[in-house]
Amino acid sequence: MNNVVKKPFSQKLTNHFKTENNFFLLTVACAVIYYEGWDTGIKKNNPVQKKLHYHSRFEYHVVLHGQCSMEDERGVISVLKEGDFIIFPPNFKHRILYESQDFSKILIEYDLTPKNTSKGAMYKSFLHSLINNAEVYASSEGMKRIEKIIISNIENKYADYSCMIKLLTEAYIIEIARVVYKNGKNSGHEFFDDKRVLAAVEYIHENCFYGITVSDVASHVFISTKQLQRIFEKELHKTPSQFLLEYKMSRVRELLDETDMSVSEIADSLGFSNVDTMIKGFKKYAGITPGKYRKWDT
Repeated sequence: MNNVVKKPFSQKLTNHFKTENNFFLLTVACAVIYYEGWDTGIKKNNPVQKKLHYHSRFEYHVVLHGQCSMEDERGVISVLKEGDFIIFPPNFKHRILYESQDFSKILIEYDLTPKNTSKGAMYKSFLHSLINNAEVYASSEGMKRIEKIIISNIENKYADYSCMIKLLTEAYIIEIARVVYKNGKNSGHEFFDDKRVLAAVEYIHENCFYGITVSDVASHVFISTKQLQRIFEKELHKTPSQFLLEYKMSRVRELLDETDMSVSEIADSLGFSNVDTMIKGFKKYAGITPGKYRKWDT
C-alpha cells in the first residue's frame, strides 16, 4: 500500500511584515497558499465566504491550479483559470461562487504606499487602477517563476526560508504592479479620467483622521463641494462623504479585528472628536455598533 502524503488545507507563507524600498512602503498582513479542499473546507465552516464581503486592504488572488469564479459588488462575475489573478481594492465587496476540485491559490492581503518620487510613479498608477475596480489579469512568466520559488521554500522549509519568502513577496508585488501597469498603458486610457479625484483620494488617505471635511477636500483640489461630488459620483460611484466615512470605518474595523484595544481607545487613536461620533459612524457603515461587531466576529 502506497503512503500518500496529504497536503494541509492551507499554509501560511509569511507572518505580518513591513518593508521599504526606493519605490514604496509595503505592509503584508496575510500571505497564504490554499490547496485542494478550499471549497468544501473554509466555505463549509465560514459562511461569510458565500456572501458579499470586503477587507480593509488590497486582496490579491492568483490561481495555481484549477479554476474558480468570483462575483463583485457591481454584479460582475470573473472566471479565473490557472495563471490568472485578480486584485480586490479595500472595501470592495466580493464573494467566491465556485472552485474546481483541484483548485489551489495564493492569497495576499497588503497595503502599499508609493514613494513620492519618479520611481514611485508606476506604483501610484498601479494602485489608482485598482480603486473601485477588479479585473482579471494573466500572470507574467516572472510572476510564475517567483511563485515556484516561494512554494518550494515553504514546502521544503529551506534554511532561512521565512526571510527568503519576505524578499520574494516584495519582488512578487513589484512584478504584479508591472503587469497591471503595462495593461493600463496598453489600454490607451488613464486610470482616472479626472485627476482631481486622484488628488482628493490621496488627500483623504493621508488626512482623514485630522478632522477633515468634504469642504477641506474640495479646497485641496481647488473646486467647489458640488463639483467634487459630481466627479466622485462619476469616477467612484459614491459621494465624497461616503468615501470618507468608508475609509475611516475600514480603519476602525481593522483595529477591532486585529487588536484588543477598547472602542474608546480606538476612537482616541484615530482622532475622533469623541467615541459617540465613531460609534454612530460605524453603525451607519456596518449596520451594527463596534462592540456588537467585535462580539459577532469572534
